[in-house]
Amino acid sequence: MRCLIVDTNLYIDWLNVGKHEPILFRPDAVKFMSTVVMMELLAGAYSVHDRTRLHDLFTTFTKLGRIVTPSSATYQEAGTPCDHKSPIWPHGTRAKCLRS
Repeated sequence: MRCLIVDTNLYIDWLNVGKHEPILFRPDAVKFMSTVVMMELLAGAYSVHDRTRLHDLFTTFTKLGRIVTPSSATYQEAGTPCDHKSPIWPHGTRAKCLRS
């Protein structure tokens, strides 16, 4: 079974107009919620209704044990240039690229 972390923009489209349901509700994938996505969604939720919907969504992921928090190493790797001209890091290694 595939594991997915859905990005903020997909949740926004789904919450606002019901888009991306085939992705969000894939039966062959286990979905996880990133704390970064949680923060971004909450930052854009201005009404009590919207914040309640998000709280319910987050509660579901929490109960299932599917909340993930990126480590500082993940943030550093994500911010590393991915082209062939990327700088050489100490110990002679090139920075790795993240794949989506």
